[in-house]
Amino acid sequence: MAAKGLIGQVREKLGWLTADRKEEARGRLEQAEASGIKPDEAKGDDRSVEQAVDQAELDMRDEYGDLAPGVKDT
Repeated sequence: MAAKGLIGQVREKLGWLTADRKEEARGRLEQAEASGIKPDEAKGDDRSVEQAVDQAELDMRDEYGDLAPGVKDT
C-alpha cells in the first residue's frame, strides 16, 4: 500500500508541474485510497473510478480557479 501512496504523490506532483489536472486528481485519489479512504463513487468498476477522477479534476480546477474543460472564458 505504501508504494501506491508514493506513486499517487508522484502523479499528483507531475500533474501539477505539467498543469494536467486529471493526472493530479488521479494522484490525489490514489493517495486517499492508499491511506484507506475510498471515494464514495468508486465501488470497483472502471467506469465509477473514472467518474471519481473526473469529479476530483473538476473539484481541483475549482480550487485553482481554472475553467472546466469545454468552458470558454468570456
